[in-house]
Amino acid sequence: MKKNLIFCDSHKKIVLKDISKLYKNKKISFLLRSLTDVGDVWLIGGAIKDIGLFNKKPKDYDFVLISDEDYYLPKIEGMKTLKNSFGGLKVSIDNVDFDIAQKKRADGIYSMFQLNVDFLAINIATESLISREYNEGIISGKLKELNDNLRHPVEHKNKERIEKYCKKLKLEYVQKGDQ
Repeated sequence: MKKNLIFCDSHKKIVLKDISKLYKNKKISFLLRSLTDVGDVWLIGGAIKDIGLFNKKPKDYDFVLISDEDYYLPKIEGMKTLKNSFGGLKVSIDNVDFDIAQKKRADGIYSMFQLNVDFLAINIATESLISREYNEGIISGKLKELNDNLRHPVEHKNKERIEKYCKKLKLEYVQKGDQ
């Protein structure tokens, strides 16, 4: 086990500081406030690891909006949008990329993670942290698949991703039936 890979409050503070920098861009601030006005907004997955553990700029920020209300993306000058492969939106503002998904119930956030080592989430308003699944994977040294529905449709992409995490985090992959 690598103790420096356990995600704790000091890592969360680093991530929240990075998120606060996003608010300095008026367009991005408008986007994030439009989300938090509708419901709970969680930053999830890779960006949290990249920023909090590896002091690295993430390739994108993955947000999940938890709300029973339908969310309509505001019009923001210069914003580019596409549908992403998981039914959400891929948004780009001033060279900062976001994936935005919406779930109707708070427990919907748990359905957003394919692997235990992806399972990091921070509520950007309340600053709540969910890290148990991730930390248990690091402590046990085992990478586990949590949600088959999120597998990449191209099987070798799944294998590459799993191998990357096993190597980077020094984990052993445990097949779904062996968990």
